[in-house]
Amino acid sequence: MAATLYNNTSIEYRGYGYERIFTHVLQAFNYLGQNKRDDAMVEVRKIALEEKELTDAHEKEIAKTAQTAKSKNINTNLLEQKFSGIDLIAGKAKSSFSSAYAHYLSGVLMESTGKPADRDFALTSYKLAYEIHPESTLIASDIARLSEPTASETNSRKKTRKTQDEDVVDTANAGNLVVLYEDNFVAQRTGITIPIPTPQGGAVAVAFPMYTAASIPRVNNLRVTGSGVALQTTELTNVSALAAKSLKEEVPAMIVRAVIRVTAKYALQYQAEKELGGAGALVAGLYNVLSEQADLRTWLTLPNSCQVARTTVASGKQTLTLQSGSLTTTATVDIQPGKTTLVRVANVGQRMLISTFQL
Repeated sequence: MAATLYNNTSIEYRGYGYERIFTHVLQAFNYLGQNKRDDAMVEVRKIALEEKELTDAHEKEIAKTAQTAKSKNINTNLLEQKFSGIDLIAGKAKSSFSSAYAHYLSGVLMESTGKPADRDFALTSYKLAYEIHPESTLIASDIARLSEPTASETNSRKKTRKTQDEDVVDTANAGNLVVLYEDNFVAQRTGITIPIPTPQGGAVAVAFPMYTAASIPRVNNLRVTGSGVALQTTELTNVSALAAKSLKEEVPAMIVRAVIRVTAKYALQYQAEKELGGAGALVAGLYNVLSEQADLRTWLTLPNSCQVARTTVASGKQTLTLQSGSLTTTATVDIQPGKTTLVRVANVGQRMLISTFQL
C-alpha cells in the first residue's frame, strides 16, 4: 500500500538476480580464504540451482505484470520507449542474472578435486558458462579438455606433443595457473523524471531509475607476465550490463506501479481540495512532488567487469607482474605440480587487491 502512494523505495529491497548469484561467488571466496574448500564448493554448487529459481520467478513476474496491466487497462509500450537508451548497455548481457564468470569459477573449483563426479560437474559448469559466452575460446578449450575420454589418454597425447616440441611445458612438473580479474565497480543508477498522464488529462512527473552510457565504467584487461607466463585476461561477465538488463526487464512493472500511484495520488489531491479547498490541494500537490524519488538501490561494491586467464606453468615459485591501465604490481605464487593455483585480483579504487588460493 505504501508503494501506491509513495514510491518504489518503500518496497523491501531483496536484491536483483545477478546480485544473488554473486552472493554465492563472494561467499565461495570467503570460504577459500578460511581454507574451507568443501564449503566453497557447496556455494558454487548453488549457482545453477539459484539460476533456475530466478528463471521461474522471472517468468511468474512477467505474467503477473501483464495481468495487472490488462486488468487496469494500462498500456506500457509508449512509456517503455523512454528507456530505450538502456538497450545499448543491456544488450551486452544474454540474461539479467546468468554469469559466465560464476559458472567458470564453479568449474575451476570442482575440477580441482580430481574426482570423477566433480569433473563431470565441472564440465557442466563450463558448458553453462559457454552457453552464456560462446565467444570465449578459453571456455571452449576447457570443455574440449574435460571432454577427453580418460586422463591417461590425455597424458599420452601431452607426452607425444612434448617430444615434438621441446618448448612445451613438462606437464608432469607443472601446475595450473588461473587468474581471475575483477575490474572497477559496477555502474551506478541515475534518476530521471517522466510525465505520467492523470485521469483528468494532466500529467504528473514520476521519478524512475536509469543507466546512461556515461555511467558505465571503462573496461581494462589485466596483463600477466613472468617467467614463461604471458597472459591477458578476457571478460566473461560485465556486471554493469547485467544491472542494466535487470532494470530494463523491470521497466514494465515500474510503469504499472507508477500509473497506479499517479491515479491514487490524483484521487488524494482531489479529495484534499474537496474537503480543505485550495490549501488542501496545495499540500497534497506538494506531497506528490516530494514523495517522488527514483529507486537507485543496487549493490554498488560489485565489480564492473569479471575476467579470466588460464595457463600451465612450471612448478615452483613464480613472480608475476600484473598490469591494468596505469596500475602495475607484482605477486609471488607457488605453483605445485598437478595442482591449481587460483589468483584473484581486484581493482578497487585504483588499487590492486590480490588473493591466492591453492586448490
